[in-house]
Amino acid sequence: MMESIPTPPPSIEQLPLEKIYTSPHQMRKQFDPLALRDLARSMKQEGLIQPITVRKMGAAYELVVGERRLRAAQILGWKSIDARIIEISDEDAAVKGLIENLQRADLSPVEEAKGYKQLVDPPYSLTQEAIAERVGKSQTVIARALALLELPQEIQDLMPRGIITETHTRSLRKLSDRAMQIELALEADR
Repeated sequence: MMESIPTPPPSIEQLPLEKIYTSPHQMRKQFDPLALRDLARSMKQEGLIQPITVRKMGAAYELVVGERRLRAAQILGWKSIDARIIEISDEDAAVKGLIENLQRADLSPVEEAKGYKQLVDPPYSLTQEAIAERVGKSQTVIARALALLELPQEIQDLMPRGIITETHTRSLRKLSDRAMQIELALEADR
């Protein structure tokens, strides 16, 4: 029997920030400026504890994991950053970014749902079951998250502020009248 040759670990290199671009797969659209400043302050004092993860794309690098660290480095005016360079498919890059954000547990329910939706839609076309297995959640959790995106935008906009919870949305989805859904949700905001 032939022995398999171990795959070498990904290399870590200092990469110029100007050659790193953010991923189109990133579902987090809002970054708390105060939290970024706190992270920048920590990185200034302690250095970068964990390198970002990128993949080579032509002459540049696409960020896979570590957008907050990259943004903090930009705030600090760093010219380069430690980066782990990996070879990874588009699908795996999207899933890794989603998993990293889910593990941080501070995505809004709508951001999380939009991340799952990216994986359900082409070009990935993953099933809810496949997503659940990759992110370590149940298929029911994935289905409930995706259902949030069927609600009117006005309701989705209230969720990151904590006015409407996922539990509230289950009741609202039982109403077939979208105008009534919005009216009840906005009533909670008053």
